Amino acid sequence: MLGRCTLVASLALALVFASRSEAARPVFFSAPATRVVAVDSSQAPAPPAVPHVGHRLWGDNGGVTCDPSCDPRSPDAAQKPGQTFLGGQGPVGQTYEFYRRTQAGYVLVRPRSPDNTYVVQPADAGSQILLKVYATNFDCAYPRSDGYQECRYSTTSADAPLTPLVDSAPVPTAPAAAPSAPPPASPGGVGSIPASEVTDKLVISAPTVTSCGHRIAFRIADARGRPVRDAVVRISDRARALRPQTRATDIGGSASFMVAARKARTFLLVVLAAPPAGSPAPWVAALRRVSVAYRVSCRS
Repeated sequence: MLGRCTLVASLALALVFASRSEAARPVFFSAPATRVVAVDSSQAPAPPAVPHVGHRLWGDNGGVTCDPSCDPRSPDAAQKPGQTFLGGQGPVGQTYEFYRRTQAGYVLVRPRSPDNTYVVQPADAGSQILLKVYATNFDCAYPRSDGYQECRYSTTSADAPLTPLVDSAPVPTAPAAAPSAPPPASPGGVGSIPASEVTDKLVISAPTVTSCGHRIAFRIADARGRPVRDAVVRISDRARALRPQTRATDIGGSASFMVAARKARTFLLVVLAAPPAGSPAPWVAALRRVSVAYRVSCRS
């Protein structure tokens, strides 16, 4: 009888612990930054650029990895029937907050919002501005054997460096910039576009892999299929057996990586494609997982 009780208790504990999983919070792999937008729409990081009263500040999220996605349009961004919600502050997405730093402390001047801009006010003169970026996803544990599944909102925040002291002088003016040349055509004949101009989403192609797995390449495009140049592509191995690598896409939207290991294995790669720092639409970043078989003694 005692053995049966012990078995029942063990099964109950197994059901309980099978539902638990540490939240996969978003991770900032590079720090946020604050940029000063000049009258000619050019941007400069602050520091060292000095903001003036009337300047528009642009919040750059730096770089964040979200698994599950931080895109509010993602199918995983909301609770589904049968899931148990355990709390956390939503909704899913990336939000920005601006503070004024004075001798008395920090004063909130622009509440948390998806808007990543702030116009410097006269009251900010002589103070520094702090940008805080939040990334939120809706993380769910694996369903346990009886179908029970726990979910929660998980949020991570990161601060940009403080700007220099705000100058009270009028915003400096500059001559109008000459119109930019049209984007060059890619080798395939389709005009590529810079990643900073993508406003819908980035799309990561299936990988092109050499026969031995020593070289792997990805093509990045926008939702219309146009190749995207200057996108930042980062690969990492979930088992941490491979050193993370980062490349920018070329004029044809491609980025290639060399893979090396001491023994044959299958790499489970996490591929992140994002616009460069300062992009007006940081949410277009894309994430993809791929499996690559690697052999040591082989000619590619």
